[in-house]
Amino acid sequence: MSEPSADRVLAVLYLLSEFGRLGRYQLSRMTSLGEGVVRRVLAYLKSGGFVASSRGGALLTDEGRRLLRQLLARYGIRKLASVDVTKVVGAGYSGFGACCSPLRLGVLEIRDRAVRGGADGALILKCEGGRLRAPYLEGEAVPHMNEFKRAVESIFQPRDDEVVIVGFSRDPGRALLATLRAAVSLRA
Repeated sequence: MSEPSADRVLAVLYLLSEFGRLGRYQLSRMTSLGEGVVRRVLAYLKSGGFVASSRGGALLTDEGRRLLRQLLARYGIRKLASVDVTKVVGAGYSGFGACCSPLRLGVLEIRDRAVRGGADGALILKCEGGRLRAPYLEGEAVPHMNEFKRAVESIFQPRDDEVVIVGFSRDPGRALLATLRAAVSLRA
C-alpha cells in the first residue's frame, strides 16, 4: 500500500486527536476528501497500528498520537487550531491556522502555497518582538485586523520569528487541508 500524502495523514490524525472516534463519512466531511481517499488513509494508519477501527469509526492509538507529534515536529508545526476569520474576510468563511517555526520563504510565497493547496485565501502573520505582524496588510485599513491578531496571539502564543498560516475557505475542510498542505510544502 502506498503511503498517503503527509497533509492528508496529518488532517486525519489531527481530527481524531481532537474529536475522538470518527467514521469515514465524518472524516470525509471534515476534510473535504472523498470517502475513498479517507478509506485509504485510514487503512494505511491502521496497518501501522496508528488507529484502531470498529463499526463506530476510527480511534487514535498511543502510536497514532506519537506519529502525530513526530509529523508536526518534522514539518515545524508547533500548534494547529481553528481560527475565526469572519471579521476580517467575511461571513461564511472558516479558518484554520498552523503556527510554524521560522521560515525562509516570503509571506506572499507562503500565502500562494495555501491558495494552491485549496484555500480561498490565506493570512500570514509573523511574530516579531513578541507581537504578530501582518506583512503587506499593516498599512492598509483592514477592519478588525488588530482584534484578529490579538485573537490569533491568544490561540497560538507565537514565539519570535514563528509564522502563523491561516488558510480560509467557505468549506472548513478545505481551510484545514490547505493550511496543512502549505505548512508541509514549506519543509518537504
